[in-house]
Amino acid sequence: MKLSATILRKAKYEKLPVEQMAMADLIYLGYTDTDAYLIAFPEKKLYPDSVVKKYALEIVSTFQFIKYSEKRRKAEKIAVEKIDAQDTIPDDSPMDKEQLAGELLSIARSLPKNSKERADVMMKYADLLQMKKDPVTEEKTIHFYMPLTCDRCELYQKTAARRPKKTDVEDSYDIPDTEN
Repeated sequence: MKLSATILRKAKYEKLPVEQMAMADLIYLGYTDTDAYLIAFPEKKLYPDSVVKKYALEIVSTFQFIKYSEKRRKAEKIAVEKIDAQDTIPDDSPMDKEQLAGELLSIARSLPKNSKERADVMMKYADLLQMKKDPVTEEKTIHFYMPLTCDRCELYQKTAARRPKKTDVEDSYDIPDTEN
């Protein structure tokens, strides 16, 4: 079975054999030097323990191995810091809709694909997005209050001022205006 081109390229870049890269990764995950050596080099299982420890110590003390291990630790530390920075939302501060939507989406992604809990979280996420579409607008209704009598109405007074005044004779006789 062949290794992927990505792993081979990475090993060439790091100037380490693939087995030693695997051993470094296993040690980083918490395996002892000898256990990681035996997993990375399964053909050496028949060797005596003292010989295995000697070979593992030789590999662990090489410059390229130490350099790769340090690079791996730094990359992991940076990744953990990024995750911690994203998760530092104070519990007492209110969350806006964007933060809440992101939080719901990350929770949904962490749940199993076809679970009921994931479906519930996705429904809440969809409801939140719907709320986001409908912005809450303050009601800007203007209330007009009408005066008790028409004589006091401002609009009535303005139109009455523009009309020509009627004479007493016209009031008593409803004479239609005729223009010929």
